[in-house]
Amino acid sequence: MTHQCTECGFTDFETRIEADEFQRHVQAFVADVEYSVCRQCGNEVIFAEQIKRNDCRMRDAWRKIDGLLTAQEIIELRNKLGLTQQDAAKLFGGGVNAFSKYERSEVMQSLAMDKLLRCSLEFPAVYTWLKQEAGLNEGINHQDIFGHLDTAELTANDAADYLEISIATFRRYIKSQKITASKVIGSTHLYSLASLREFKNALNLAKHA
Repeated sequence: MTHQCTECGFTDFETRIEADEFQRHVQAFVADVEYSVCRQCGNEVIFAEQIKRNDCRMRDAWRKIDGLLTAQEIIELRNKLGLTQQDAAKLFGGGVNAFSKYERSEVMQSLAMDKLLRCSLEFPAVYTWLKQEAGLNEGINHQDIFGHLDTAELTANDAADYLEISIATFRRYIKSQKITASKVIGSTHLYSLASLREFKNALNLAKHA
């Protein structure tokens, strides 16, 4: 689209981006602002497409202040979970185009949505349940779901989910000392995902022996 200067009619503009100071919830912050300058007369103007990009930058700055995931962080989280934008919308709700808008920073996610996204990455059992509810479990194995948490430590319930066994069977393995906790925090026992993976491989080998 060709723009014309309202002052001199010239159509050649230079695009500039400069940092400016703003305020949100009494907190000052800096964000980049894009604008254009007429090369003929020096008239400064912000075109519609630049306003849109500036608004997206502003929303991401607001997200940081509000403690929400930024657009790029949402993209990275979705990719870690192995979801398309369409599948993410089915899984978490918010409408067909919700994730496209979140990731372009056209819309800010709610605090509740933000917590659900974080929870799905931190707690595999929650993610598994959401996928089942959305009917998205076809072709997904436990390594796909838990693989990004190679250094994680799981609770007993999450560990049983990972091993694809009941919690009762898991407790029998603990009692026989075939599985041991890697860490104890208060009354909570945590189990290393790396150790669980080795144990799961051993179980599979025993099944096919």
